[in-house]
Amino acid sequence: MKPFRSRSTSEQLAVHLREEIVRGSFGETLPGIKKLVRGLGVNSRAVADALRQLEREGILAGQGERRRYRIVLENRTPTPTLRIALLPFHASSRGEAFNLDILRTLTEHGHNAYFTGKTLWDLQLESRRLAGMVGQKRADAWIVNSARREVLEWFAGKKLRVFALHGSFSGLPVAGIATDLAQAMLALVRRLIALGHERIVFLLYRGRVNLETARLAPMLLAEMERHGIPTNRFNLPNWRDSAKGFHDLLDLMFRQSPPTALVIEEVPHLVAALKFCGQRGIRVPEDLSVVCLEHRDELDYCWPAVTHMHWDKARMIRRIARWADRVARGREDIRQSCLKVERIEGGTIGLVGVGKNGLPNR
Repeated sequence: MKPFRSRSTSEQLAVHLREEIVRGSFGETLPGIKKLVRGLGVNSRAVADALRQLEREGILAGQGERRRYRIVLENRTPTPTLRIALLPFHASSRGEAFNLDILRTLTEHGHNAYFTGKTLWDLQLESRRLAGMVGQKRADAWIVNSARREVLEWFAGKKLRVFALHGSFSGLPVAGIATDLAQAMLALVRRLIALGHERIVFLLYRGRVNLETARLAPMLLAEMERHGIPTNRFNLPNWRDSAKGFHDLLDLMFRQSPPTALVIEEVPHLVAALKFCGQRGIRVPEDLSVVCLEHRDELDYCWPAVTHMHWDKARMIRRIARWADRVARGREDIRQSCLKVERIEGGTIGLVGVGKNGLPNR
């Protein structure tokens, strides 16, 4: 079933104009903005936003101020439809807004995109199980999320058309996009240490090691060691993947040796941790600094604002859609790119001190 998403006027207009361009309803150029406003019954701002969107997609090309947009869609014919299978790392990924936006965008480009029944986690990253699942699917192309190198090597060896979303794809003949999260994380550790934090705990991916945490964890702990801070399992704990398992971990940590900073990978765990702190009278950031490695719209309602990592997810989605369109037209596309991660500092980190609840922060 096609995922539902409410669209703004400019988004609806972009879809309408894209369809008309593909049908060949216009000549070499689009009508001017004023004519579009009159003909479509929308305001000029919505038209301008829609035209900019189509320009970013490579469908239109600007020719200067007060000049009409030139249509650059090749042959002005529809992009052939691909069946694109999205292979997520974990089942929870299917409900994330980012992945649903990938499906929506690919659908708007005319492709038939869907999640696979099994995830990389289900397949235990075994090539035998992967081969069995891939053999059952009649997919023309694959989008693989956070895959280990051996998984992507298997796809490349089979000469399947694959796009690596994160994961160890560097140097392989596959298209891919990732972020420089490692550098942003190292900068975050240095920032926390400068604020006096020595008991920093990383709550990463459901208490289990996935591709990113396996790569990041040694770097983060080594950075703390370089600053003279000894590290052990306290800094990178595991927990049972359940609400009770996560609560039991927090309870144990704050009873034995309270951390001064929590770096949390996923928003649901952030929400659970903040609720735990509220129940225990642990103030953020006076008693405990908190950082989240992802951002969702729900965080915009938090006060103080949550310190988090941010990168241009819309750009990622546009890159995936362009790759799919090129593959559909028979073009080879194995370009790889990396997006910069920015730390958005809110009001949830601060200097180490002693909170009024009596928890020692040093």
